[in-house]
Formats: sequence, C-alpha cells, structure tokens
Amino acid sequence: MSIFTRTLLALSCLLLPFASPAQLTKATFGKNRLQHKEFNWRLYSTSNFDIYFYDDGQELAKLTARYIEDEYDRITDVLGYAPYSKTKVFLYNSMADMQQSNVGVNENPFTVGGQTNFVKSQVEIAFPGTLQEFKSELVLRVSGMLLMDMMFGGSLSDIFQNTYLMSLPEWFLEGAARYVAYGWGMPMDDYLRDEFLDGRASRLNKLQGQQAALIGQSIWTYIAEKHGRSNISNILNYTRIIRNEEMAIANTLGMPFRQFLNNWQTYYLSNAQDALSDYTVPEEASVVTEKRSGLQLHNSVSLSPNGRYLAYTENFRGRYSIKIKELESGKIRTVLKTGYRVLDQQTDDTIPLVDWQDSTHLGVMSVRKGLYTLYLVNVLNERHERQTIGKISQVNSFAFSPNGRVVALSAEKEGRNDIYLYSLQRRSLTAVTNDGFDDVTPTFIPGSNNILFSSNRTTDTLNRRQTVPLSDISDTYNLFIFNVDTTGNVLTRVTNSLGKNYMPTADGQGNIYFLSDQRGITNLFRYNLQDSLLNQLTNYYTSILDYSLNTSTRGLAFVALREGSERVHYIPGMDLAANRFTKATRRQGILQTRQYYQSRLQGQTTQPQRPGTRQTPATAQDSLAQPTQPRDTLAGQPALTPQDTTQTRQPAAEPEEPGLINTDNYVFEPSASPSSPRTADPAANQQQPERRTASFLSAYRQTRRKEPIQGPFQMEPRFMINNLVTSIAFDPLRASIGAGALGFVIEGELNDLLENHKIYAGVFARLDRSGDLFMEYQYLKNLIDWRVRVDRRVVLRPLPGVEKDKFVLNKGRVSMSYPFSISSRLEGGPTVATTTYLPAVDPTSSTGGLSTTRANTIYGGGHLQFVYDNTLVKGFNLFRGTRAKMGYEHMLGVAESQMSFGKLSAEIRHYQPISREITLAARAYYGRFTGSNQPLFIMGGMDNWIFNSTSRQNNPLDPFYQPSDPNRFRHQDDRNLLFHEYVTPMRGFNYNAQYGTNALLLNLELRIPLVQYFYRGPISSNFFRNLQFTGFFDIGSSWSGKPPFYRTNSVNTRPIPDTGSGFDIVVIDYRNPWLSGYGAGMRTVLLGYYAKFDVAWPVEDYESGKARYYLTLGFDF
Repeated sequence: MSIFTRTLLALSCLLLPFASPAQLTKATFGKNRLQHKEFNWRLYSTSNFDIYFYDDGQELAKLTARYIEDEYDRITDVLGYAPYSKTKVFLYNSMADMQQSNVGVNENPFTVGGQTNFVKSQVEIAFPGTLQEFKSELVLRVSGMLLMDMMFGGSLSDIFQNTYLMSLPEWFLEGAARYVAYGWGMPMDDYLRDEFLDGRASRLNKLQGQQAALIGQSIWTYIAEKHGRSNISNILNYTRIIRNEEMAIANTLGMPFRQFLNNWQTYYLSNAQDALSDYTVPEEASVVTEKRSGLQLHNSVSLSPNGRYLAYTENFRGRYSIKIKELESGKIRTVLKTGYRVLDQQTDDTIPLVDWQDSTHLGVMSVRKGLYTLYLVNVLNERHERQTIGKISQVNSFAFSPNGRVVALSAEKEGRNDIYLYSLQRRSLTAVTNDGFDDVTPTFIPGSNNILFSSNRTTDTLNRRQTVPLSDISDTYNLFIFNVDTTGNVLTRVTNSLGKNYMPTADGQGNIYFLSDQRGITNLFRYNLQDSLLNQLTNYYTSILDYSLNTSTRGLAFVALREGSERVHYIPGMDLAANRFTKATRRQGILQTRQYYQSRLQGQTTQPQRPGTRQTPATAQDSLAQPTQPRDTLAGQPALTPQDTTQTRQPAAEPEEPGLINTDNYVFEPSASPSSPRTADPAANQQQPERRTASFLSAYRQTRRKEPIQGPFQMEPRFMINNLVTSIAFDPLRASIGAGALGFVIEGELNDLLENHKIYAGVFARLDRSGDLFMEYQYLKNLIDWRVRVDRRVVLRPLPGVEKDKFVLNKGRVSMSYPFSISSRLEGGPTVATTTYLPAVDPTSSTGGLSTTRANTIYGGGHLQFVYDNTLVKGFNLFRGTRAKMGYEHMLGVAESQMSFGKLSAEIRHYQPISREITLAARAYYGRFTGSNQPLFIMGGMDNWIFNSTSRQNNPLDPFYQPSDPNRFRHQDDRNLLFHEYVTPMRGFNYNAQYGTNALLLNLELRIPLVQYFYRGPISSNFFRNLQFTGFFDIGSSWSGKPPFYRTNSVNTRPIPDTGSGFDIVVIDYRNPWLSGYGAGMRTVLLGYYAKFDVAWPVEDYESGKARYYLTLGFDF
C-alpha cells in the first residue's frame, strides 16, 4: 500500500466521526400539519415549571401548576435526577388541538453522524377527557422529558458524547416514564396476561410503541417490587455513566441480564397462569374482527335496538372507518370514513364513538377540522348529515334518548368534564353538572327522565363551579342518577365501591349493567335496584374496554385485547342471570389489602363487596322507586380514596433498616395489642410507605420556601438551537472537474418553542475558499406555510498553474405551501437567480482561452411541486410507506433569452415490508431539462462516495478534454455546470458514466437486518443491532434526443460531420443504451454514524465488468 493511500485512509478514519447524512439526500419530502385555529398562548410560572395555556385552559393551568409542583419532588426522587432549567408544559384542550402543533414535524428519531439534537425541556399534553386521566398523563410526559434530559442532556460535552455513544431501546425510557406515572397499572396487567398466554414473551428488541412502553413498565415494576425502588435511580444513573442499559441492570442487581429477564418472565408468567385458573378466554367463534398488526384500534361498539346490526369503529392512526355487520347474514360494510392518517404524532384513541338513534340511524361522534361533529348515518342508504357541536373542547362519550331527539354528552369545557344535554332540533347545549369532578358515560333510563352516569365525585351534592384540586381527584368511579326534571342538586347514588364502575346500561326494569374493575380485570356486572343484588356476568381473561348490551335480544358485543390487538367480539343469547365468582388478581389483592388496613386506621370497616351479595345498609342507596327523596350519603364522611402506589404513593417499599424514620410524614404506631392491625396481620407492616426514609434532597425541598404561582403572562417569542451538524461531505460536481470532492459541513437549526418559526443555515466549506451557503426561514403557524430560502454556490475549476475558472450562483426562492393532508401538499412560488463567470488568468502565461471576460446572467422564474410522504421511520434505514414528488421549475434569462431553461422531475420511493423487518425498497426517478440552454443529468456512482472516481472520457465538465485539441487547456464559460444534476445511485460505474438532458433511473434493494431478524435475545451492540445486508439492482439511462426505447437513439447513434464532402455521416452502433448494476452490500452504525459498503458489478452493452467497491455515508438510496 502506498504512502498516499495510507495517509488518505488514516485521514478518512479520523474524519469519519464527523460525517453526517444531512447533505447526502438530495430529495426532500416531509410531512405537514393542518392548522384550523389560532392559539393565543399565555403562561403561569412556578419554581420548576412554566405552564402554557390558551383560550379556556386557564383554570386547568392553575390546577396543573399546583399539582405538578407537588409531584416534582416525588418524580425527581424516583429518577434520582433534577433538571438544570425550568420545564415548559404546553396544555392543549383536546387531542384535535394538539395535532395542529408543529412540534416534532419531520423530526428523525434516529440521529447519525455529526448531528446533535439538543434536548428541549418542554412537553406537550392534550387533555385526555378527565382530570383523573390528565394527572397520570401529566406525570408521564414530564417524567419522559426528564429521562431524556437525564440521558442525553446536561452540559454541551455530555450532549455530544451521549448523542454519539448511547442508543437506548424504547422499552427502557418509555417504560420508566410509565412506571413513574402509573406504577403497577391495570392496562399493563392486561397486556402481560395476553402476552404470556402462550407461555413466552416477545423479544425486547422487537417491541415498539405502546407494546414497548407496557413491557418496559412491567420490567421497572418488577425491579421495584423485587429489588427495591431505590435501585431504579441507581440503574438510571449508572446507565448514564456507562451508556449501556443491560450492563447497568446486571451490575446494579448483581446478576446477569439474561437471568434477570428469565426471572422477570417467570414472575409475570406465574401471575398470568394464576389468573387463568379463574378466568376464561372468549371463544374464537365470537371474534368479529380479524387480527391486525396492533395498529388497528377498536374503541367503540353498539348494537342496534332491533338487534339486527352491530356497529363498530376502526381507527388506523387517525383514519376512522365506521363498519356495520348484519348479524343474520354476517355481511360487513363500511358506512362512513372520517379523519386522516396521523404519522408522527399521538393519535386520538377515544374517537370515533357510535350509538344508535333508532334501528336504522347511527350516530357517529368524530372530529372535523378541529371541531367535534355528530354524524347521523342512515345505514340503509349510507347517506349522512352532520352537526357541529360548539362551545366544548371534546366529547368523551354520548348516548341518545329513547326518542332520539336529545343526546347526553360527557364533554370537556375549561378543563372540566361534565354531563351535557344536546338538542338535535334546536342545536343547543345545556349543562347538567358543572363542578371539578369527572362525570363520564351518561345514558338514559328507559321509561323515565333520569340520566345514569359514572363519576369520581366524593359527594352526592352538585356544587356548581366547584374547583377541586387535582390531588383530590380520585380514580374511584361510582354510578349516580340525575332526574332532569328536578330542581334539586342532590344525586341518587347507585354504587359505593372502591373500584371503577362505569359505562352503565339500564333496562327500565330496575337492572343496571356496568363495567367494574373491582376484581382486578374489568368485566360486566349487573346490579338490581330493588333487591340490591350485585352479580358478575362475565369473567374474561383480559379487560372489557367497551361494550354494548341489547337486553331485549340478550346480545353482547364488546372490545377486548386478544393476541396483542384489540378485537371486537359478539356473543348472542347472553345469560343475564349468571352469577360468576372470581378471585382478585395478585395486584388487586395487594391494593385491596392496603385499602382495608387504611380504612381500619381511619376507623372504617368497609370491605370490597363480593358478587352475589347484598349491599350493606351503609352502602345501599335509594332505588328508583323513591326518586323524590335523594340524600347526600357521604355528607360528613371521609372519602374512601384507595391508596394506589401507582400515583402519589411510592410503589412497593423495599425492606428497610429498623429505626429509620421519615420525619416529613411520621405516623404514630398503634398500641401493641392483639387487636391492632400491626399484630393482627404482619403482612400489613410490609406495606407502609410512610416508614420510608426521606432523602436529603427531599428533606431540603420540603423545608425550602415555596414560591407562589405567578401570572398569567403573555407568551413571548423565544428562539433556541434545535440541532447542530458538523460533518464532512463529498461533492461529485467538484470531483468531476478535478477540484476534489471533500468539504466540511456545518449546519444548524433555530426555532421557537412551538416550532412555528424555523431558521436553517449551513455552509459547505472547502480549503480552496469555495463552497456552498444557504439560509432558510419557515413560517408554519397557519394553514398555509411560507418559506424563504437563499442559496449561494461558488465553484472553482482548476487549470494548469494558478489559473482557475470561478462560477458563482446566487439563488432566492419564496414558496407557499398548501397542505391537503398531513401527507400531501402543493407548493410553489417565484424564483430569482444570478450566475457569474470569473476567469482568473495568470499574467505570466499565454492561455489562448475561449473567454477571459466576466459574464453574468439574471434569471427570473417560478416553481410548482406536489409532495406526498406517508412513510414511517422504523429504525436505522428502515422505512414503511411511500414518498413521491413531481414538479416543474422554469428559469427565464431576463436579458438573455438564450440562457433560459426548465426542469421537469418526478420521483417515487416505496418501502414494502416482506417479513417483519425485511423490507423491499424501490425507487424510480425521471428528469428532463427543457429550453435553449439545457443543463445535464450526469449518471453513475453514489451519493457521498468517499473514494470516488470519475470517468474522464467525454467528460463534459473536464476542461482538460477538448475534442479538437486534447493538449490545450482553455478558459470556458460553462456556467451551466451550476445547474447540472447527478443521478445516483448507479452502482458499478464511476461518476459520468452517461450524461444527457434526460434521465431515467430505477433502483431495487432488499434490506435484511440479519441479527434482528434471527436473534431473539437483547442485542446490546449498536453494530449488530443495526447491521443490514442488502442485495440491489440498478438500471438507468441518460440521453439527449430520442429516448432509449427507440431502436435508434441518442446513445447508440453518433453523427460525424464532414464539412469537406457536404454530407453528414451518422454511425449507428446499436449499443445497449441502458446501464445496469447488481451486487450486495452491508450497512450498520459505526460510533453512531450510518455507513454503507457495497460491491457492485456493472453491466454495459450486455457485458458484465469488474467489481467496484463503494464506501459511502448516509441513509436510504
């Protein structure tokens, strides 16, 4: 190996950590946001948070500020980390509003080579419908942000090091955030029972999205339960230091990571098998919907009053379909489609909702242009009408009255979830309740003017405009009755248990059917108002998420988790007199034990009621036979709020040293008597979180002076650095003219907090003082987006000695973009440009050049382009979906019409999954230059080719080549080279294998992540986790004149002028005009940078050539 080759290889290895794909992808696609309203942001400020709100969100912002400040100490204690700066929390009144946000649009979650994303201490939260859900969602989002800041933030050096050297799996961070927010949660239990039904769990490295979060939550819960909660912060901080989550868990817990996973799996498998002995899996014959990939959600079902139809919803990433199944024939048809596909945002899983107005008209509640809309669909002819429901932010549930004229809504307004009545004829909205408690799932009782609903209220009295602190919002829901004809303000309480009773259905004969989680799995119960008997009707293995019961036909439709996805079931002839007995799940048993001893300490003796028993006088309420004498059954009594470790309590205290006392929350022990709880049941002594020792940090925070809430203030624009790119790149144009391809890239992005204003700037600098410069400003606040971009390019073409040709391009563009959906848009606008030619002549030599004078051209024109992009990023170089764009740009020489030209181009890329991660990627590109001064398409090679090579024969960019005199070097005004375009990849060939004013290229790649596909265990190495092997085939042609589809074309036809004879000679050699290449390659991550190595064999004129090798940087093709 020569000294020059060694030096070049060493230099490349040194510069490799600075390489970035930012400049490598010439095609720009991207997604959009649809803004239907304008947000006037204001904020409240506290010691650790800035709470931003708009419109009706002021009251919720106050509650949030107080609650999250109280929770801040607990969150930071669990994580063992406190941020350096205030956290900014943006509150949206609904998911439909938050989907209009620009935050995160087109953000790539996988950063490589030289790109450093700065962690922003801010979160966006959409009000989920109830304050009880909002509390958990708030803690979840804040915990997730703190974990990201903990792992990837800190000082500037920490940010750079962690960005390059640490890659954490999704289950690790998302699961930790869910543990802090929920602890041991019921959705997690449901998912694990379903997951372990076949006796084994999915591979950790295969999990994404909600599945990864739930599995991660179970792992962190297991650590807290079995090894102590203090080990959570130890593992997190150790991971931050060594940048490897598996080693951190193994070293902290003192066992190999594989053994830890086996123990975790055994623990939850035992729980699942224990529950299976008492619960059943619905029969396969009852399943209505097929199994999907976990992306198809079914959130609402409804049986028609006559029992002929089953209506259910399908939610595929925000694209909603309403389907009707005819129960007699089994035929399924779609009667309505609403919404649009959400790709890189959180979807609203609570809509659409369905309920029958009568036996032939179906009501559908959905969102249209950011507003909740009620569709009334005639299922016979599939026609529909719609009504927009104003004055509310979102609807959580609805039900028609028996006559179909009035709709009962559970809706949110100003951060309160209350019951409303909506008149279809008058289109008017009337509030039934209006206080700080959550009132959900209303329904009408047939034959009466009573509304039956569920609420977490601690009093039976309606207190108008009552504000309830978030810390007092309970997750205990009971059933209540309200008479719409009464003027009183006292509700009739139906149930008074410590679980969640909701989604009631009344048959008008004194029976109330509802869902309840009092046994740890949500199942269907029946309560009789006359005899106060409670019966459990179902005992399914996973929770019922939604149901519809037709008491006339005894048909039951419900949604439940099955084989990892939500499935709709239908059971005809349901036994409504059944009485099933099931034991509580292990988690529910622990919670009930804690609640029982808590109630004993408070002087209460209430125990959870078992099915088949009568309610005690203390919990029995007035029946419908006495609706005129309601009473406040809880007046003067302490609320029975369950002590769940999943929220404000600490999860699963580990054994502690005796004698340690929590001075912040000291609890006096009862006297040591045989009847005391401590001696009566020693197990209760193991569940006393009050005995935990307070950390020094917690004690300090408790003693410091609390700052009051300040505000509200008007939000002021504030810009911050979003990311920074430092890299090298290789320019094929400069390589082709002999100037060398290497250049250094520095790029950055600035944006405001909501990313409505973005500023991009970058420079491609070279040692010869040439390079590229760009700056772009984007205004994305409204529906129509605006972009202003300025580019400058300076190219120096070397000649012998000190002489050079200098070419300069200055270009400005204004673009207006109108989005049709988040996936498609039409953009266009004016373009201005100037090109300059400056020859640098050595005064001591004679050049004899064709031109030694300065030349300048001014262009004016415009551009129009359609862009479509619905791709999803599934990993490094792993995509799903389709990208496409088609456009035309015209450049008109203002004073020189002969310099005018136009460009028509079209490109499409599709990524088709073959088997799990194996993907077939296809790309097609076509380009055509028009006009009197056409630039060229130059085909061959690959983007960002490190050890690149250019074919010198017939090189239109090489001044050393002159057909008339190859030995003369001349100055030439070749300003068109500033507009030339390289068509890649064409593997197997050098740059400039072909050129012309037209180009067509097809690429195929089979991408196989070999290790991920075959290995079931966790993969700690970034190299092997992202290792891909590819097989590829490229075919294309570039031509001027007749295309290669003709027998005689510009590639195989060569004119030879003969001025002496007066005849022109045309030589047709019938060469194959198509270039093709095939081969294989490898892609992986090296030190956080995505590198590609390919070996390709060229096929030219039907003959296969020698293999060529390519080492490149960057994603995709």
